[in-house]
Amino acid sequence: MQAYMKSEMPYRGVTAPVRRKVCNQILRQLRLPDEQSWRDAVLDLWDNATFREERYEAVDLTGHRYYNDFQHPGLLPMYEHMIVTGAWWDFVDRFQLRFVPLNLAQLQTVPDYYCTKR
Repeated sequence: MQAYMKSEMPYRGVTAPVRRKVCNQILRQLRLPDEQSWRDAVLDLWDNATFREERYEAVDLTGHRYYNDFQHPGLLPMYEHMIVTGAWWDFVDRFQLRFVPLNLAQLQTVPDYYCTKR
């Protein structure tokens, strides 16, 4: 997998189904109490990851059903950070599932900064 992805960040070799199963077990037992705790957990997983699977978990946490109510345009800087620092299709492609509902549901509140070319 490492050679296929041409990534410097190493893999543990955990398959996606196993990783999701373990993550869901953990999330059932440990619910984050508020948006700030959720955001801190996402960024801690993302920024301190030493293996790709840890970053996959950060992305999965952003879209977990327990935290759907936390989605709003104010999260765009967090997602931008993750996209810019991840900058690889296996991370970035998964964020479109977060952006489309975010932007369509609350398009009028998205700052102009995110609606213009840079």
